[in-house]
Amino acid sequence: MRIPCARLGLASLLLLLVACPSRDNGGGTGGSRDASGGSFVGVGGTLGGGGMAGSGGKLGSGGSDGGSSGSQAGGSSDAGGGATDGASQAIDADAYTALQIVQAQVLSGGDCAVPSAPTSKYRSSGMLDLALPDGSAPAYFLPVAIANNLDSSGGTPATEMNNVALTHFTVELSAPNVEWQSACPATFDTPEVAVLVAPRATAGVSLNAITPSHARCLLPYVTAGPLTVTARISAKGRHGGTSVASPPFVYPIKVCAGCLQQGYSDLALKPYQYPAAPPLCSALSGVNPYTGDPCAPPGQDAQILCCALSITTGGVPKDVASCPGVFSGTTSTDAAASGGH
Repeated sequence: MRIPCARLGLASLLLLLVACPSRDNGGGTGGSRDASGGSFVGVGGTLGGGGMAGSGGKLGSGGSDGGSSGSQAGGSSDAGGGATDGASQAIDADAYTALQIVQAQVLSGGDCAVPSAPTSKYRSSGMLDLALPDGSAPAYFLPVAIANNLDSSGGTPATEMNNVALTHFTVELSAPNVEWQSACPATFDTPEVAVLVAPRATAGVSLNAITPSHARCLLPYVTAGPLTVTARISAKGRHGGTSVASPPFVYPIKVCAGCLQQGYSDLALKPYQYPAAPPLCSALSGVNPYTGDPCAPPGQDAQILCCALSITTGGVPKDVASCPGVFSGTTSTDAAASGGH
């Protein structure tokens, strides 16, 4: 005979719980504890299967410990947020994506200032000629746009919590068969910079991706042909009390001996192409059509023509190269007069 469950006392009810199941076996999809780990709410309930905010919850797939999805690592609130492995980046995932080197800027204008906004033109690689006749060891000057990808905390400029203070760059150089030395280490930090980047804003900053010391070390490696030096550059800074670093910005630089002193289209100047000795400045007139990049050191990214100045030191005359050359003679070398194009 079946005993009506409604007549049982509390103790009896507990003992005979199995004998008195509810008619819908635990309240259906919204009743008993969900086997997948939810909190007394079945699949499709407010908290969902898998934890506090599982599939379909506020933070996306994976709940509050969502790892690779949800709001980890600066991702959106949808499943499959920004980071590939949010769990492994969880120490300070936002710090790694807060700073970003957006691009290598192309400078223009009279003052050659590095603009804060990304320029419409940008460089994806560079060139550096180490065989200028003046004997210099040119650095590779790299202007970049830096972005702070954090959202504003909503404070005033004085109380904003998500400013990032840029402090310096770390540069890692690599090139086939190059043996780096203490005078030109493969990895080095730039001199300190002090630039405050506001949330969702950009700033213009510059650095030497190749220093003069590195240029001197690299010269013996490029006498037989050009060499590609790859620079991996990380911006470093502070976000509150936390150190932050950008993902590496990879920038290849073709380092050569004489490559930017060749290929002159001006017929009158072709005889002075590398490896020829530079002409006397007094032997040429008009405007030098190959002055390099006006916003970069001589020997970087643009063709250059040097010429020699005759000077006397200690009673001894000698010719000293000047790069770029300033023509001071009377013989016309303008492209129009010489038939160049």
